Amino acid sequence: MRCRLHLPRDLLRCRARETNRDAYSNFAGHRRRQNRTAAAALDGLIEFPDLARELGERGRTRALRNFSADRILPSDEALYRRVVVGR
Repeated sequence: MRCRLHLPRDLLRCRARETNRDAYSNFAGHRRRQNRTAAAALDGLIEFPDLARELGERGRTRALRNFSADRILPSDEALYRRVVVGR
């Protein structure tokens, strides 16, 4: 659907709507490709349960090592202090 233009500001509104529509179309297409890629990866993990188990164990180990409360809280607390104090 094309916009009817009556005033210069209408031109800007029309272009903004068209740009948003185009951006959504591109995003939706990207999401569909991502979904197909994720589905193919999950099919591979179903086909190879030993690989799935190994990847899960490695992911858990990495998460515990890098994102435990003992590791994250001190840096978060320092950040909050800098924001509140302004330093």
